[in-house]
Amino acid sequence: MVIPKPKSVVFEPGEFVLKAGLLSINTEIFAFAHEAEMLKQALADRCGIEMSSANGSEIVFRQNESVLGKEAYRIEVDEDQILVEASGYAGAFYATQTLVQLFAQGKTIPCQTIVDRPRFRWRAFMLDACRHFQSVEHVKRHLDMMALFKLNTLHWHLTEDEAWRIEIKRYPKLTEVGSKRNPDEPDATGYYTQDQLREIVAYAAERHINIVPEVEVPAHTTAAMAAYPELTCEGIPIPIEGVGLRTFTQHKGRCIYCASKEESFRFIENVLDEVMDIFPSEVIHIGGDERPDGIWSKCPRCSAMMKEKGFETESALQHWFMEKVNAYVLSKGRRSMAWTPTLDHGVPEGQIVHDWFYGHVAEAVKQGHEVVNSKDYFTYLDYPNYPGRQKPDWMGDLPVERVYEFDPVSDGVPADKEDLVLGGECSLWTEFIEDDDFDEAVYPRMMVFAETVWSPKEGRDWPEMAERLTAFEPWMNKMGIEYAKPVGTKPVQTKKNAKVETTMKPFGSYLPECAFDGKFTRSFWSEKPPKEGDTLTITFERPLKCSEIRIYTGSENAPGDTLDEGTVQISANGQIFFSVGKAAGRQSSVNLGEKPLMAIRLVVDTDQKGRLAIQEIVVD
Repeated sequence: MVIPKPKSVVFEPGEFVLKAGLLSINTEIFAFAHEAEMLKQALADRCGIEMSSANGSEIVFRQNESVLGKEAYRIEVDEDQILVEASGYAGAFYATQTLVQLFAQGKTIPCQTIVDRPRFRWRAFMLDACRHFQSVEHVKRHLDMMALFKLNTLHWHLTEDEAWRIEIKRYPKLTEVGSKRNPDEPDATGYYTQDQLREIVAYAAERHINIVPEVEVPAHTTAAMAAYPELTCEGIPIPIEGVGLRTFTQHKGRCIYCASKEESFRFIENVLDEVMDIFPSEVIHIGGDERPDGIWSKCPRCSAMMKEKGFETESALQHWFMEKVNAYVLSKGRRSMAWTPTLDHGVPEGQIVHDWFYGHVAEAVKQGHEVVNSKDYFTYLDYPNYPGRQKPDWMGDLPVERVYEFDPVSDGVPADKEDLVLGGECSLWTEFIEDDDFDEAVYPRMMVFAETVWSPKEGRDWPEMAERLTAFEPWMNKMGIEYAKPVGTKPVQTKKNAKVETTMKPFGSYLPECAFDGKFTRSFWSEKPPKEGDTLTITFERPLKCSEIRIYTGSENAPGDTLDEGTVQISANGQIFFSVGKAAGRQSSVNLGEKPLMAIRLVVDTDQKGRLAIQEIVVD
């Protein structure tokens, strides 16, 4: 069983049996030596199969120009050997990924002939490193999994309102200021050095994955504006305050580039110069979505520019802004891509339309534009796999069965324009996804998505797909991949193996344990407004020394449901409590001076008008 399903599989009598644990590889041309070496390493790491130069079972690589398409391949399995044929390196590599999957299921493979090639050339995963940060090793691990399922593009979201993650040597404050948030929040602070980025680009290229960097303009730029406020319309310092994701946006909302300042464009161009020096990708993503209305209209300079150029709307000014940035990208021999909220003003020359919400795929191709389809209803992997997970009200669920329904060629696309649909992209936005949530969000849905952009649309069969996913579960367990399971299957893990109890009835899955699980993406949330005397108590498995307690109330889902008035109590034995300080509002702290304790209790001091969300209690 293989994911994504090959274009054609014809079974023959007999079996290829790995002889005495030995497997040798023969490359008839030196060109495929690298792909053969990658196979050797993957079989050792993922299947426990060691290569040998001794006589035994053999895999032969052969270049065959009749295998049409640079990503196409042919595998012929007979009782004596496995023959891999491809016309290009990518095809040979994808053949190796198919073999890894086959050997992961056992050392006996039925004799068969596989002929395979992708349906789409753009098979992408979008990774948001801004809301929560992923380490270099984490990104490499994910690239390995992308390659295994034949995805060929990593769209890397590196700049946002909530953080700036890419080192720009000309503008060091972008990371000195824009990469830092509350140190208590996991995966909140961090950035990639240019050397690290080049290392990851090279790692991806070995796996035939192109990395498309995204630098957002003109909006989703608050972290950059906090570092260089002179680029905003107001041009005044931006106070850095708030907690978690709201560090850069809590004071007055999002900030954007001033469209009337030439400095804005010089800054963007200088940043893009360094980005394009790091990333060899032909395509550079420049954002373009969700600009807050009203900022440019209130700016005297932008208003004057709109009048001078005859722009009646801020949308028209944005189109002009995007055209300028696009022209610069073109001048460097690259092309831009952008989330496209409207087609009303046209699309800049050569720009790829990236549709996620607006339903522009059919109209864009009719206008002659190339399109990548990321329809959120089918492809947004931050949406919960199963009902019941904590999430904002606007976010729907995305069961794996619906992912399988995705087709990049949406309704209304003319048959003679289908080639303008480059492919599809699944996206992982990380507002509610920290590192240890990653696997649950991505698997198995990314595997299913991969089939929608690689395999023919004809012949899809969900029960058969589900059977293949089930067959992969033992291998994923062995590899330590924490794929999604129904909500409630896995209990909430608290820090320090603590027990959390409360007199307040929790709302849905917003359990009391979520107040002490080390995560800011989940919280306890009371079903009703708490009353005076209500408590939340954390009892540790064994006594510990503590110098400070920090309490964060409210949450990303319920920012206004903070603590009105409360008292912090501690206990040395878990039974007798005494007060050590007060708590109120979004963030509170109590200094203890290295006191030994067995339990912490938060007491509500007054009847609250609203419900209470406790995002996290931190003990140092």
